[in-house]
Amino acid sequence: MYGTGQDLKKPVLLNNLPEFESFKKFCGNFGIGFQKIDNHPFSEMLVPYILENCFGMKTNKEMELISRLQQLNSKMKLSRPERRLIKLNAILRKDASIVNLLKEIAQYKCQFPDCNSIILTESGTNYVEVAHVKPIFKGGQSIIGNLIVLCPNHHKEFDLGKLSISEQRIEMLSGNLNGKNFTIKLIN
Repeated sequence: MYGTGQDLKKPVLLNNLPEFESFKKFCGNFGIGFQKIDNHPFSEMLVPYILENCFGMKTNKEMELISRLQQLNSKMKLSRPERRLIKLNAILRKDASIVNLLKEIAQYKCQFPDCNSIILTESGTNYVEVAHVKPIFKGGQSIIGNLIVLCPNHHKEFDLGKLSISEQRIEMLSGNLNGKNFTIKLIN
């Protein structure tokens, strides 16, 4: 009768793993000590290492995340979107004309320095957004000097990142965004 072990096709090198030298001495080069392999700390990392690197099996944390994802996915398969009529208290902004004109003036390019983001739309133009330097909910207006044309990534970074404005004029904006100084020419 033959064993049921896996044929790994290529050797698994353990020499560079932490504790290997100590483990090798413990086993007496795989002699008598090999019978009590689980008594050495190296054996605790050996099995997960081999499972992941030789058989492509996931670590416990990855398996836990995958399991949680599968559970949520099963719940979502049973879920159907609900239609609800809600009363919405909204601010109606009438800034589409100035927003569209600013995009055109900026040639549909992000105004943040050294950004070359390109997201082509179905119509063939580059997708950009217009951000408010001082947000509407903080009293900002949709006027020149408070509007900046940005790619979606810089827009989110502008809204959610660590932003400090050092100078703001109609034609120029300068400051620091997440540790990077910038100066932006808003309009020519």
